Amino acid sequence: NSASCTSCSEGTYSRSGSSGCSMCAIGKYSTGSSASCSSCAAGNTSFPQAGGTMCVVCPTGTWSAAESACQTCVAGKYSGSVGRTAASDCTACVAGEYSMTVGATSSSTCQACAEGRYSTTAGASSTSTCVACGTGKYSGLTRQAAESTCTACGGGRYSSATGASS
Repeated sequence: NSASCTSCSEGTYSRSGSSGCSMCAIGKYSTGSSASCSSCAAGNTSFPQAGGTMCVVCPTGTWSAAESACQTCVAGKYSGSVGRTAASDCTACVAGEYSMTVGATSSSTCQACAEGRYSTTAGASSTSTCVACGTGKYSGLTRQAAESTCTACGGGRYSSATGASS
């Protein structure tokens, strides 16, 4: 019987005395014949995900901590840069805008609150954050970030509806 020790392949490892190889976890990699997996730095992840043979930079619209998978920026935020290392690296849409897009890569996904509405919330993920101007007030502008942008109807005029645009 001529048994011999066999090398672990790329993406796997084995500790001394093991009877087999184990797959590297997400965010870690090996180049073969390894006793352990190496860690990918923050802003990178393993490729392929589990059983990684190398680290790759996380694409735009995502971020990662060390030794983890790339995470998408949440709705209301975006990132146009690769290799981001924290959720806080995703930029919030400004007040007066919202975005329902997960993993957005630019501010162009941020949509304006409509005329007659405003939002004080940065990083808003829904049009429901756009609040209607109250009765007796109007706003003909989009992307408004404060209630003070709603103008009172002049003397001899009124608005019985909320969200008036003129």
